Amino acid sequence: IVLLITDTLSSKAVIFNFLAIAIMLEADNVVAALFLGNRNNVMMDDAARDVNDGASGAARGTFFWTRVQGLLCAVILVGVMYRIEQFVRRCDLLEVFLVKLIVWPALIIFISQCLYSIICTRRNGPLVGEEIIRVLIEYNQNILALLMACTIYDILELIRYGLDDDGFEPILFFVVADAFKIRVPRETAKKYTFVPAIVSLLMVVGLSML
Repeated sequence: IVLLITDTLSSKAVIFNFLAIAIMLEADNVVAALFLGNRNNVMMDDAARDVNDGASGAARGTFFWTRVQGLLCAVILVGVMYRIEQFVRRCDLLEVFLVKLIVWPALIIFISQCLYSIICTRRNGPLVGEEIIRVLIEYNQNILALLMACTIYDILELIRYGLDDDGFEPILFFVVADAFKIRVPRETAKKYTFVPAIVSLLMVVGLSML
């Protein structure tokens, strides 16, 4: 869609762009056909037949949030790519801009989903506590996934610059400091590079044991 909006309008460009989009949309089906056999299809059919009403309700909620997240990501991607020249005026700012584009929408989605699930929990039901714990576990799992992505990025930057080089700064500390205008000393940020991911992992493990 971004290509169709930003590219020069011509019949050849439209045809090739639609072909490229069609190939990308069918890629997951091709991968499934190549790597998943009949045994996997039978297993999924059996699982679908054994689904009860409670699980169906949970599946509908998951289906809804998956579509909301996909729609929000598509809208953000199209809007940002269409206006990217207004946000990025120097090449060295592109990397920072892309990181912000990933981190902040993800946090908004995770927090909104958590608050929605807690508010809509049945207040007079016998399993309210269990539902809240489940929501908190899911929220912390999402945060852990985001932090692991930041950790992988930091590891690659460590390989590139080294821990003692002034060019390395943990990306999570940089994004937070830039957003809230808080100055975090670089040496302090380096010491706690992997602490957020470890804390999030311990929270997921602790909540799962309740």
